[in-house]
Amino acid sequence: MVREPIPRVSEDKVLTDGGALSTPAGPAPRCHSTTKRLLTIPSRCACDVPSHNYTWSFEPKLDWSAVYASSKEIFAYFNDFARKYGLHKYVKTRHQVAGATWNREKGGYDVEIKDLESGQTVVDHCDILVNAGGILNNWQWPAIPGIDKYKGTLLHTANWDDNVDLTGRNVGLIGNG
Repeated sequence: MVREPIPRVSEDKVLTDGGALSTPAGPAPRCHSTTKRLLTIPSRCACDVPSHNYTWSFEPKLDWSAVYASSKEIFAYFNDFARKYGLHKYVKTRHQVAGATWNREKGGYDVEIKDLESGQTVVDHCDILVNAGGILNNWQWPAIPGIDKYKGTLLHTANWDDNVDLTGRNVGLIGNG
């Protein structure tokens, strides 16, 4: 397998987690509009590593409510961070990177980006491509024989239902990270 060289950065164009190309001055000219809707993160879902691991070294949070804070508290930290540094304008939600191809002539990547609400796909170019999609963006139930016949409530941290009250219930945990 021949590996292409990592291209030199000629401008500060980056691909955000949601699949949007942006520059420090704002969205790249060929990019589509930003979806302003924020994700709703449940309060009974929590991290499985100490919460301080989720903080930026230059923006520490010393007042976590618990060693293993709730997902809502972690989300609030990142949301407040994004608001403080004006980063929301660079984030696109409800978008998916459909593909990326090395463009030898331009020395970067041609990226196909699909708007999940409109179904429209656009192609843009970036000098640096960071895969920050995360495995929980395409989660699935584990391949357990009979899972489709289970009569109880199934919860997944990637699609948590905050309306389910677990008080006094027996909970089985499968695959804790």
